[in-house]
Amino acid sequence: AFAIDTSQLAAPYVLATGREVLPIGGFEGGVPAPTVVRLRSYVASGRVRAFLVPNGERDPRLRWVYAHCKRTTNKTGGKVPLVLYDCTGAR
Repeated sequence: AFAIDTSQLAAPYVLATGREVLPIGGFEGGVPAPTVVRLRSYVASGRVRAFLVPNGERDPRLRWVYAHCKRTTNKTGGKVPLVLYDCTGAR
């Protein structure tokens, strides 16, 4: 029920939980899928309720998340920390 920037970052969550995680942009983030329109529909339908993404990216999909979802105080550590955005109720 959440999306994450790249399938490379999604893999540990999938392996740990056995549940689906929506990767944005393929293995390294350069694939144009899913589109902004598709992400909006996933959020509107409740299929995706949160995004775990780096802050300040220029990718239009992530810019939509920044503009329409609530940034939480939760984040990961590491070289590029990922911030959790809550999209419950976003349109």
